[in-house]
Amino acid sequence: MGYEALESARPTCLCAHHDMEFPSNLEYSERLSEYLLDRRLRMLIENRIIYPDATIHSLVQRYLREIVRFVVVAALGCIIYEVIKAHGSLSTALADAKADLAKAEATVESLVAAAKKAV
Repeated sequence: MGYEALESARPTCLCAHHDMEFPSNLEYSERLSEYLLDRRLRMLIENRIIYPDATIHSLVQRYLREIVRFVVVAALGCIIYEVIKAHGSLSTALADAKADLAKAEATVESLVAAAKKAV
């Protein structure tokens, strides 16, 4: 004999591996996320990181810009490292890229010529 819980008897579970089976779970999830967002925003406003008119403190903006710059430079460094590792040097990588571009352009030109003949 199997047991199947009714909605009111099922515990609310918001784990990622469970489906949101009942409307009560969705309502709880929405209330929880609204509460957490409101609480975090209030904390940011109280600490004058975000102002009530939705602007950000200038020091925080500068800090975030520096973080973004750092991440972009680090990512570019990783990309350049991988390119050099794959091709041996940056000049070899550029020569390979130019050769690939020339091949692609020739392919496009031949496709265009074939399309014109077909018409």
